[in-house]
Amino acid sequence: DFVATRPMQTLTKLEWLESKFYGKCNLQYTHHDYLNLAEKTEFNVQVERDITKNTIPTYDYIKRLARKEGITNKTAMFETLAIEVLSRLGLLRYFVYGFVKK
Repeated sequence: DFVATRPMQTLTKLEWLESKFYGKCNLQYTHHDYLNLAEKTEFNVQVERDITKNTIPTYDYIKRLARKEGITNKTAMFETLAIEVLSRLGLLRYFVYGFVKK
């Protein structure tokens, strides 16, 4: 899941961050919130991996593919760029979680 950092949480309340191209993505939850939710619902965190650095190269690929295929959807381009920039700045992280019931 995309996970906002605490500084990013304030920005997530802005309407312009609501994705039209990638679909609805609730960025109100931080990594800490996920861990708290697991605890409250009696789950143990089995996997907790920040793979943000592994996702960074995909943005260049998406942009190249869009150019190659002639995709000019401004919303798609803006959202891809925004996610890339926020990820590179460390404000938006991509985590893989695995939970198991206690």
